[in-house]
Formats: sequence, structure tokens, C-alpha cells
Amino acid sequence: MDEEEEVFDPILKLPNGYSLLLGSLLEELYRNAEDAALVRDITEMTYATLYAAQTDVAQMKDLVEEAIIKQHMVDIDNELKELLEEDK
Repeated sequence: MDEEEEVFDPILKLPNGYSLLLGSLLEELYRNAEDAALVRDITEMTYATLYAAQTDVAQMKDLVEEAIIKQHMVDIDNELKELLEEDK
């Protein structure tokens, strides 16, 4: 998809003003389908986000920070793998 095209990313509205980007979630699951551990992590964080939004707003901040850190680590790992493969 071109960067200029509008991205279809349906949103699930959650309690307390939060929302879940369903298109982004499904894209991440699809892109990482071969990595069972990562799919498990994504699924766990999604469930935790839904639970936190429903029960305790204070937990949401911690969950979001953890998810952001995990995603950045995945991105860094992927970039490192690509760099190492280029050196071969």
C-alpha cells in the first residue's frame, strides 16, 4: 500500500475513552504469523488492554508502555537481523 493512500484501520471503542485499532492488530498478527511467541505476546497484550480498559484505567498506562517497549524491541531485533544478514 502506498504511503499516500488512506489506511483502513477500523477502531473498537473501549470503556473510559480508549480504543483498539483492529486493522493494526490484525496486520501485526498477519505479519508475524510465523513467530508463535510474538503472536502469543500480541494476543496477551491485546487481552490485557481490553481487561484494563474495562476494569482499571490506571493499569492501562503500564500496559501501553510495556506494549510500546516490546514493539520497539521487536523492531530493533528485526533491523539487527537484517544488518547481520547483509554482512554475510
